This record gives sequence, C-alpha cells and structure tokens, in this order.
Amino acid sequence: MKRGSLFIVVAVLVAGCSGGVSGAQGRSPSATAAPSGAGVTEALDAASTTASGRPMPAALIEMPPRSCPVTTPMAGFVPPLPAPNRPPAYYHAAWYGTTALWTMLDRDGEVWAGLPRDAGGLSQKTFWWSALWNPKAEPEPAIRVDGRRLDGPGAFATMGPGTNASADFGVAMLVGVSMPAAGCWELTASYRAERLSVVVWVAG
Repeated sequence: MKRGSLFIVVAVLVAGCSGGVSGAQGRSPSATAAPSGAGVTEALDAASTTASGRPMPAALIEMPPRSCPVTTPMAGFVPPLPAPNRPPAYYHAAWYGTTALWTMLDRDGEVWAGLPRDAGGLSQKTFWWSALWNPKAEPEPAIRVDGRRLDGPGAFATMGPGTNASADFGVAMLVGVSMPAAGCWELTASYRAERLSVVVWVAG
C-alpha cells in the first residue's frame, strides 16, 4: 500500500458537501460534480500532504496498530456495469461490498493521513456505489455515513443527502465526513435498506 493517507484525500471540497475524502492509496481522483451541480470541477490533490502541499514522507505517517482491524477488500467482487471491473490501477484499490452497496478500498486497508481539519474535526470524502441508485434520477442520493470510534470515545453522523461526483472510476455517491479525532474508526454507509461498514485508520 502506498501509505499516503474510499477513499481519497482532497484539497478542495465539492460544493454543497460538508467534508473531504482522503485515500489510503495516496492518490486522488479528478472528480466533477454530476448532473445537478452544473458540472463544477473539483481540484483534488495527492492524498497525504504537508501544510506546504508537498507529499508527506512515508516515515512520518502513523501506521494502524494491530488492535485496529482495518478492512481489506477480498478479491472476486465485480460490480455491475457501467462500473469498471476494477478501480484504475493508479489507486492500488479494489471494490468492497455487494451489488446493493459497495465502495473502493486500498488493497492493504485505508490509512488516512494529513486530513484537513474543520470545525467538526478531521474531514474526508467517501465514495459509494449501488445498483439501486440512478444518478440521473437521484442527483442528491439519500445516503448517509455514520461513524464510531473503536479505540476510544467518539462518534459522528452525516447531515443531509450526498451528492454525485464523477471521476475515472465512474459516477459515485459522495458523502463528506468529519472525525472528531484521529484513531480507529468504523464507518457505516446506509442507502435505502442497505448498509455497509468499513474500518479505517485516521492518523493523527
């Protein structure tokens, strides 16, 4: 895994989204807001960066302890079309979930480092897909992502609907999240009657 930081670190937030997303894979997709946002283009930077915008040296990135069971995707899940069979190799990632709800995870597990901090905490953007979702009919998908910290006190709940974003991995449901503190976090996405949980390490 490129220990840079489902997800993907960003420097510029999508209009109308409350958080940012950083990926363990250390790469960022060039995403654009989908149909409802008049195609506003995002500038998404490399995942783990210092305050100067330069890549963070791998030696400075805090690795997850053994007590944090970060989720690693298992080979074999292929999402339905029009999603690609696998994420672009650039992300060192694989799909994780089921046709009803899935996401993209670093093959070695998500480690988010260098996340921007806002009033809610450490902000990140998360991307999700579902065969039940029609981007054109639902430009603001009714998806939410809740989080609970596994190695200490802490929780969050997203507010409002998600938004649609397109990148080289296709059109995705984008949800911004803010973790109150670094640590081991379980994120649970809920879309219609479907739920999907992943564990990520948020480096301090």
